[in-house]
This record gives sequence, C-alpha cells and structure tokens, in this order.
Amino acid sequence: GWDSSAVIANNLIMGNGGPGGGVETFKSIPSIVNNTILDGIRCNGCSPLVTNCIVWGNGIEATAIVNYSCVEGGFSGIGNISGEPLFVDSTNGDYHLQPDSPCIDEGDPDYVAEPNGIDLDGYPRILDGDSDGFAVVDMGAYEFLANVPCCFGVNHLRIATESDKKGKGKGRGSDIDIKGTFNPAVPIDLAVDDVTFFIDDGQGNVLDFFIPAGSFKPEGKPEHQKFKYDSPKGSRPDIKARFDLLKCTFELKAEKVPKNGKIASTTLAVAMYV
Repeated sequence: GWDSSAVIANNLIMGNGGPGGGVETFKSIPSIVNNTILDGIRCNGCSPLVTNCIVWGNGIEATAIVNYSCVEGGFSGIGNISGEPLFVDSTNGDYHLQPDSPCIDEGDPDYVAEPNGIDLDGYPRILDGDSDGFAVVDMGAYEFLANVPCCFGVNHLRIATESDKKGKGKGRGSDIDIKGTFNPAVPIDLAVDDVTFFIDDGQGNVLDFFIPAGSFKPEGKPEHQKFKYDSPKGSRPDIKARFDLLKCTFELKAEKVPKNGKIASTTLAVAMYV
C-alpha cells in the first residue's frame, strides 16, 4: 500500500513473481495480522505492524515492527520464534499446521478476534489448538483444527429465561432451542465422538452441554443417517439432540437449564465441537 493504514489479515501470500516481496509497503503503516507469507515483507519508508504471522522465505526488512510471529532466520520483537512452522505439505501447497507445529496457540495472548471471527478456511478464530484449556490465537492464516467446531450455520436460537415463561413454575430454569447446519467437510462419527455445544455471550457467560460418545441412537432407517439423543428421565437439564448426517443439520433442545447468570439472548456465539 502507499501512504495508507490498511489491515491485511487472513491471507496466504505466495508465488510473487515481481521484484518486491510477498507484501510490499510504501510510506504507510499497515497492520499485517494472521497471514502466512512466503515471499517476505518489503518496507519502503515505513514500519508495518506484523502480528501473529508466519513469514517464511526472504524474511522481513528491519524497519518492520514484528511481534508474536514465526520468521525464518529470526526477528527481534515480543514473542517471535524462528523454528520451522511445520506446514502439512508445503511442496503441494498445503500450508495448514501439523499437530506439533510451534505456531499453534503461540500468537498474541491478548489478541481478541472480531465477533464471529474466522480464519482463511472459514473456521472460527480463536481455537484451543494445543488442548491446554486456554484458547490462544495461532500464528499464520490457518487455525489448527484439533478441536474444530463443526457448526457454522445457526439458523434458529432461542433462550427463554424464567421471566419469559409465565405460569411454568418458579425455579424451573431456562429453555434453549438451537437449530443449525454443520460443515460436511468435518467427519462426524457419533459412535466415537463426544459432542459439546457451547453458547457464549462474549461477556464471560458460557453455557455448555456435553453428550458423550455412543449416546446417540439411530432414528428411522439406517440409510437415512438420522440419530437422536434423549437424556435420562428426570435429568436437569433435560436434553434432546438430533443429527441428520445426510442433510448436515442438527437440533438441540435443553429444558430446565439451571440458572445461567446474566447470559443474554443477543450477540451470542454458538459452537459445536466433536
């Protein structure tokens, strides 16, 4: 860019055939965030801000300000590393991260993704890639998918709190109804996969519903690939879940959910993990 402050995010930048770098800046201070850059960064009279990136090949010019990034040959800054990023198959153009990549959960620990933020593949950012219980953004364009949420389309979400339900009894709790679709690229085997639904209002209030592997039972003819789960009688919350693996749809109904604090029915993020 020239004399601008652009944001360059979530890109795989490679194959530059010109004389410049993969990213070339002129008299500007762009923010370069969560990119995988294979042809270096060239600076012309400027100091771009590089964060959560992998820069492999041709390096970065010295005037850049680089933090929490993986840079071939190393680069001064906070949280930078220089070890091999361990791409899945760079020879054939696959720049996702292997499970033992040093770039997983090593981005800026204070980085907060945009609401419903996604990576280059469209998967949610941020994920807990190293399964340590703390979700930290990865370096590069792709989040590592060890615990990939497979739910991307929620077309119906309703939370009815106690105050919404007239005449249904004090202390009954809230009711939750979620319907949506999941990504068919993520294989689901309900015989061996646990399923967890998360509802997060972004204010530190989270509801989660866990259904262990093997709990779903076939519903209807086997070729229809429909499965259901009903929690044991008297459960609190009382959970009913349905999957249609052919149509890639799901439904979760939870009744008598214990008091959930201040979670609101607006601006909610919903994720489903298998």
